[in-house]
Amino acid sequence: MNNVALRTQLINEITLMPQDKLALLNQLIQQFKATWRPVTTSPNAIMRFAGAWQEMSDNELTEFLAEIQTRRQTAFLTRRNYATDFS
Repeated sequence: MNNVALRTQLINEITLMPQDKLALLNQLIQQFKATWRPVTTSPNAIMRFAGAWQEMSDNELTEFLAEIQTRRQTAFLTRRNYATDFS
């Protein structure tokens, strides 16, 4: 969903909210804004991990990659179920 569509959807949802819940929603938005910080990642922070896998043995690396693949498949299967469950 693009930003324009998301904003439109949010505006529609706010319009449909009961009048007595608007103050609560505004408080929630203000709390979110107070705790939100933009993510800034410097190249140095990323490069700190460059070559971190070089010290792994071939067997460790193979096991690690298999575990990553299994975890991703599990995560995406769960997401897919949530996305199609309209009940």
